Amino acid sequence: MKQKEPQKTAQRLAIYNYIKDNKSHPSIKEVYQHVSKQLSNISLTTVYNTMELFKKRGHIVELPVMVQTDSKRYDSTVTPHDHLICTSCGKVVDINIDVDRQLLISEDQKHDYDIQKIAVNVYGVCSECQTAAGKLFNS
Repeated sequence: MKQKEPQKTAQRLAIYNYIKDNKSHPSIKEVYQHVSKQLSNISLTTVYNTMELFKKRGHIVELPVMVQTDSKRYDSTVTPHDHLICTSCGKVVDINIDVDRQLLISEDQKHDYDIQKIAVNVYGVCSECQTAAGKLFNS
């Protein structure tokens, strides 16, 4: 049975147009803030549900950012790549680490898992946060 195509709405189109080429890895709150400037009647719930739909359909991926920020981040680049993640502000930047991913985990480390994806997230402090921290300590 063929899966029914979701209805194309102005809200979904506006959200998709914002995220499709967005390299900032926006949070749902950031998507909402941008799209609500165009569509004043859109709700945060609509944005959340639409992002979940896009995620399920493979249009975006949810990033495991794991820093002390208020929300998850989303990436419209669904092909394999890696990320630099700021541990202070949560900023995410795409990078490509040139390594054979199959070498990152040996057979005995797989614990009988069927490995489907290997992604590398590199954590550090971005230049903006370093500069801000420097200003705090040099004041």
